Amino acid sequence: MIENVEEVKKSMVQCMIFDLDGTLLNTIEDIADAINQAFHNYGYTTSFSIEEVKTFLGSGAETLIAKAAQQIHAEEKEIPALYQEYKRIYNFNRTAKTKPYPNMVEILKALKDKGIRLAVLSNKPDNDTKACVQYYFPNIFDVVIGQRNEIPLKPDPNGVFEILHELHISRKNALFVGDMKQDKLTAENAKISFAACCYGFGGEEDLKDSVYKVNCVEDLLRLVEN
Repeated sequence: MIENVEEVKKSMVQCMIFDLDGTLLNTIEDIADAINQAFHNYGYTTSFSIEEVKTFLGSGAETLIAKAAQQIHAEEKEIPALYQEYKRIYNFNRTAKTKPYPNMVEILKALKDKGIRLAVLSNKPDNDTKACVQYYFPNIFDVVIGQRNEIPLKPDPNGVFEILHELHISRKNALFVGDMKQDKLTAENAKISFAACCYGFGGEEDLKDSVYKVNCVEDLLRLVEN
């Protein structure tokens, strides 16, 4: 059950901004497969485990590959090529094993039926973010933003500000929902409320001080139920 739900309700949530990976979608297997295939294609025999890949996540795809490369002492000059190879592979396989968390689609539709504006803000490349949202959640989200050159990565708050401006929502009526430390910091930097998804990829240590903790997908609806 969600903690401190009554305090969330008092804020009169009108907009929920979601992280993507580890919050809406369980993408970890497709990401890990693409990383491993990219490195294998460049002659590296190491295979990263799911748990290892989780520690690389949160700061965008380029950093994801850089962290993986550093762990196996790959040559720094190969990182750009490894990144391009990862993108190529992931682009073709991003829906192979990825699934929404159980009941996520139904909960999002219920939130939308209550008049809540829904948005996605991800450090995943913008084309991948939009493609995944369209594939798994068609006609549900009002705004979808991934990593773009003109917007700094989370925890920079500018992506949040763009969403709120487009939807004409005040910061006091917005709630950021995510599973990583970067998501928590984004909400803090934007001065909006934050709900930590404890079922996602983030470590418990990173989210332990979060005021609101979502322990299952159904808790998302309890945030706005009267």
